[in-house]
Amino acid sequence: LHRLIRRQRQMCIRDRENAIKTLRQEETSAGKELENAKEVVRKLKEYENAKTALHNLEARKDEFKGKQAILLKARKASTLKDIERELSNREEELVEAQKKLKTAHGALDTAQKEKTIADEQFEKERSRQEERDNARREVDKLESLRTQVEELAGARHKLIELEGKVQTLARICDEKKAHLEECEQALQEAQREKEAAVTLAAQVDARKLEYDNLQRAYEWRKQLEKLYRDHKKADAEFSEIQCKLKQTNEDRSAASKELELLEERWRKGQAAVLARQLKAGTPCPVCGSTEHPLPAKAGGELPTESDFELARDRLKEIDNRIKELQVKASSSRDCVVKLEAQIRTLEAELEAQKEEDISTMKCRVEEVKSLLDEAEKAKGRLSGLEAQIKELDQAKKQAEKEAELAKNELQKATTDFAVAKSSVEQSEGKIPEELRTKERLEEAIREARNKYQELETAFRKAQEQQNNARVALAQAEATLRNAKETEIKARDLADKARKNFLRRIEEAGFANTEDYLSLIHI
Repeated sequence: LHRLIRRQRQMCIRDRENAIKTLRQEETSAGKELENAKEVVRKLKEYENAKTALHNLEARKDEFKGKQAILLKARKASTLKDIERELSNREEELVEAQKKLKTAHGALDTAQKEKTIADEQFEKERSRQEERDNARREVDKLESLRTQVEELAGARHKLIELEGKVQTLARICDEKKAHLEECEQALQEAQREKEAAVTLAAQVDARKLEYDNLQRAYEWRKQLEKLYRDHKKADAEFSEIQCKLKQTNEDRSAASKELELLEERWRKGQAAVLARQLKAGTPCPVCGSTEHPLPAKAGGELPTESDFELARDRLKEIDNRIKELQVKASSSRDCVVKLEAQIRTLEAELEAQKEEDISTMKCRVEEVKSLLDEAEKAKGRLSGLEAQIKELDQAKKQAEKEAELAKNELQKATTDFAVAKSSVEQSEGKIPEELRTKERLEEAIREARNKYQELETAFRKAQEQQNNARVALAQAEATLRNAKETEIKARDLADKARKNFLRRIEEAGFANTEDYLSLIHI
């Protein structure tokens, strides 16, 4: 069944494909037929158009006959083209010759005007001959100042050098004076320092003794202050030990009392133990009585042997501590007594200084020590100061010589400077102020030369322009003559061509020129 269905499906597909192929062939055939039909329609339209055109042509048969007559005339007119062209060329040549003649007249007018302008400019420039001569003389005059300006520049340079030398020598002179003053001041200071050193050196022994006494007193005062502190500390330790000893004795009393109470409790406890063993009628092992009206009763728990041992050990420990404290108290008391004896000894040595503040004593010691060091240094500087004074005295004498020499050189340089300045002023009087430097003179020479060259250039240019204007005028006149001759010739040729053309038109059967031209432009 499936195979049959598949075969039927394949047949259907093959039939469908054949049908499509057939339809496509029919479509192609129909397209070709449609193109053939369109071609037939187009040819039918062309036929109709041809019929319409033929009808129109038959209607315009008379018009064509008129045009044939016109065409015949036009053919005759075409034989006159050469003569017409010759006439046109001659007329064009005449027009061109007239243009050139007009241009030549304009060029002549222009040349005449330029000649007039050039003549006026030349006359103007020629009238400036005196100005040119003055400019040339100004250049010569300025160039003649070169040597004087160079000499002035050299004199000014020398003057500047002398001025610098004067300033340098003045500075050196001032320096020498300042050096001399410094030497004198240093010598005076050294002498004053020597006097002060001699005074201080004489005080060395006295200041040494004063320093030794103050230093010894200061050391004793420090020891005394230390003893005061040690005595205070030892006394405090002794008081502390006394307090501890007192407390320990109180602790011993308490421990002893506690032991007594333990013993009392133990005794009472023993009586209660015996009372518990009493029986009526039985004699008491203590008193022997057979009656026991008030037997002893235990007041609490009985102390044990360990309680007694602890109490005895504590009491023994306290006794040992008391012995140690008694030894310490004795040693501390001895220390206090010893310190008090040392304090009394130092106080006796210091007397009134025992109350003096240590910092004040230290300042006094340092002050006296500083004074002693100063005196010893002054004593040590004496030999050096004497040598220094000798050297300063020699330096002072040398400075006086150098100052005097510098002063003489300054005077000489000042004189030379004044002479050079006078020479410069004389040279400047011979040269204008604005030309006293080489740069300004060269600039003035350059400007004068430029002015002279401008004047000469303007004169030569005016002369050249005048010559050029003359040549241009002559050329314009020659051109005008040639243009006139050319125009006359062109006019004659045009007249001849025009007459020949009119004769040929009449021979060709045209009524006039307008009749001929009407056919030419159809």
